[in-house]
Amino acid sequence: MVLTKGGVFSHYEFVQPLSERLTDEAWRQRLDAGDVPPLAPWTSSFMVAQTAEQALEQTIIQFNADMVQALWFTEPTGSNMARSWDLTQYLSGVELEDTLQYIEQLRAQEQFVGMQRIGLQFLSFDLQDAQNAIVTTRERWSDTLYRGAPSSDPQNLPIEIGMRPSYETVVTYTMTRQDDAWKISRIVPRPEPPEWEQP
Repeated sequence: MVLTKGGVFSHYEFVQPLSERLTDEAWRQRLDAGDVPPLAPWTSSFMVAQTAEQALEQTIIQFNADMVQALWFTEPTGSNMARSWDLTQYLSGVELEDTLQYIEQLRAQEQFVGMQRIGLQFLSFDLQDAQNAIVTTRERWSDTLYRGAPSSDPQNLPIEIGMRPSYETVVTYTMTRQDDAWKISRIVPRPEPPEWEQP
C-alpha cells in the first residue's frame, strides 16, 4: 500500500464513435459548456469535492486582493473608487491580530506597502474534516515600501524606501469554516519574504 498526496488529472470514461474522435479543442469546448461525463464511482475515494476547493480557492484569492489594498491604504477595511476591501472577513484569531498590528505599525511610521502578485498556483487542498482545511500555494510577489501616503499628485509623491524584487514562496493557509464562509487562522510562508532592499 502506498499513500500519496497531491494533484491528479481528472479521469473520464465514455463511449465516442471513432469516426467522431474528439480533438483537444472539441474536448475543451465540451468542458467549458459543462457537458462533462460523470466521474467513475471509484474516484470518490480520493477526490475532494470541487465546490469545497472552489470556496477555499476563492477565499485565498480575495484575501490576497484585499491584503494588497489594506497595505496600500494602511486600513484593514475601506473602499475607494475602484473597490472595497475587508480583511476581517477573511482572517481570524492570531492571524487577524498580527495583521492588524502590522498595519497599525505601518501607519504609525507613516509607511505603506505596494504589493504586486505576479503568480499564484494552488498546490494542494487538504480537508481535515467539514470545518477545517489546509491549503498550500506557490506565490510570486514583488513589493515596494514607501514613506508618506498614496498619492497621484506629482508634487506630492511618496518616497520609495525599500523594495523586494520578484520572490517566490510556498504558503500554507490553515482555514476554518465559520458559518457559511472559510476564514484563515494561520499563514505560514516558506521561505519568509526577503528583507527589504535599498531602492
